[in-house]
Amino acid sequence: MGTDSESSSKPRSATKLIDGGSSSSSDDERPASGYHYFALFILCIINLLNFMDRYTVAAVLTDIQDYYSINDSEAGLLQTVFIVFYTIFAPICGYLGDRYNRKWIMTIGICVWSGAVLSSTFIPKEYFVVFLVLRGIVGIGEASYSTCSPTLIADMFTGKRRSRALMLFYFAIPVG
Repeated sequence: MGTDSESSSKPRSATKLIDGGSSSSSDDERPASGYHYFALFILCIINLLNFMDRYTVAAVLTDIQDYYSINDSEAGLLQTVFIVFYTIFAPICGYLGDRYNRKWIMTIGICVWSGAVLSSTFIPKEYFVVFLVLRGIVGIGEASYSTCSPTLIADMFTGKRRSRALMLFYFAIPVG
């Protein structure tokens, strides 16, 4: 017969690992506070705005082309520059988020993103290049948010609550 020490050294069941990564049920028992749910609500709203902003350019592209007198190739650069900056800075922001305060990295990114969007509304017709650069800066800001916010949610919620919280967070993608 096995002793208590033998049974505690046995590997955790695959079901427990798949369900939550823990062999104890205490992960699902830890209640989330009202603050956590409020923070989740704010993060979901920002994620909704994030994706609305990302696809707004495509919706008004012909107006942008008329305003700046640009052709289709130049208009395509708007999304290309955004994606290139986003792709380059997402892993950098993720790396920084693992080593430094995620809230600050995300907050700075949101400020950069919001500032770039606001600034881009004041660009005169002759300065399309500046508008293009600002779209790249928007990509940097959005990269910081999209890499840090899911980990903040994972820090606030555990077990099934984490899965539900992330589901709500990612639901903003098709809605936005």
